[in-house]
Parts: sequence; structure tokens; C-alpha cells
Amino acid sequence: MRALIAAVAAVGLAAAAHTQSSDSHVVRVTVLQRNSIVVVGGDITLIVNPLSPPTVNQTCDVMWFCNGQGNRKITVRSSLVNPRYSLTVEARNITGNGQNPGIAAGVVPLRDGVDRDFITRIRSSLGAADLRYSASATWAAGLGTDVHTVTYTLADR
Repeated sequence: MRALIAAVAAVGLAAAAHTQSSDSHVVRVTVLQRNSIVVVGGDITLIVNPLSPPTVNQTCDVMWFCNGQGNRKITVRSSLVNPRYSLTVEARNITGNGQNPGIAAGVVPLRDGVDRDFITRIRSSLGAADLRYSASATWAAGLGTDVHTVTYTLADR
């Protein structure tokens, strides 16, 4: 009897091994929007003479990458809320991989810690611009040093 049960079990297992079974599930692949911005060129020092025209530095660039669709902008702000001396920045030679790499806002004052439009109407996914900093001082402002941390932000418009 045991031999018969073993034989039936063996045949049943063999039959089960040939039976097909399947299952499925959904796999979603989502690409998240990624905005990335970097300032190239390092820290700079502008030495100002109140009797001379403004001191200018054009050794830095801002570069950006964004993989989503839409209209973006770059804002700029300084960490220094009440600077003693005048500091401005301007985007020049804006380039990109699309028809609309962006429009410069012109000369932007860095004086009150507020985000200001710097480059608007960005529709290209890759872009770059030269940064032109300009600093000036008056005799009345006296001697000293202003230290700005300048932040560029790439955001949806």
C-alpha cells in the first residue's frame, strides 16, 4: 500500500511540475524633474578705489541643467542685507541647447537679501552665462570689506 501511495504521489508531483502558472504586476518608471545649477570660477575679490570707475570681474560663469519641460528662471540674491558698498551682477553671453536659452534681466543690484530675477524665459535644458560683477564705493562709505554669499536659484517660473 505504501508503494501505491508513493507512486500516486510521484505521478501527481510530476503532473504538477508540467502545469503552468503565472502572475503579473505593474512596474512604473518615473523620471523626476531635476534642476541643477552651478557657479564655475570660484570665489572672487573686487578691490575698489573710490576715485576710479567701478571694479569689474568677469571670470565666473553660471551653468544649468533641467530635464523637464516648461518655462524656468534663475534668481540671484546676496546674503548681505545692508552692504556698505555697491555690488551688481549681470548675465552676459547666455547660451543654451534650445531656441530660447533665456533673457538677461540686465544689471541686478545685490543689496537687500531679496531674490531678484536674473535670467528669465529659460526653455533650453542646458545653458550657461558669463557673470559680470561690478563693485563701487564712495568716499563717504569709508574703509572696510563687504562679504557677500551670492546664491543663484533655478526654479519654475
